[in-house]
Amino acid sequence: MTNVPKVIDVEVALQEKIPDIYKNIPAVILSLIKKVIHQNDINRMIHESSHLHGIPLVDWVLEQFGVDRKSPKDAHNRLKNIGKGKK
Repeated sequence: MTNVPKVIDVEVALQEKIPDIYKNIPAVILSLIKKVIHQNDINRMIHESSHLHGIPLVDWVLEQFGVDRKSPKDAHNRLKNIGKGKK
């Protein structure tokens, strides 16, 4: 997997929020936390979708999670227009 910028970084967050406790957390626990919250997957998705906004972002996220949205085409178009400030 290509290295992507870390927007979500468990280690940095723990170092900043609870530095005294962080020093005592075993590396295996940190690794487990990263896997449980899917840190790398979330950072990859944030990086890959950073150019998207509004409905295109929602569509992309739904596609990534394999969600098949079944709504009338005109409802989808109305949602797109609302996102652009049109009615």
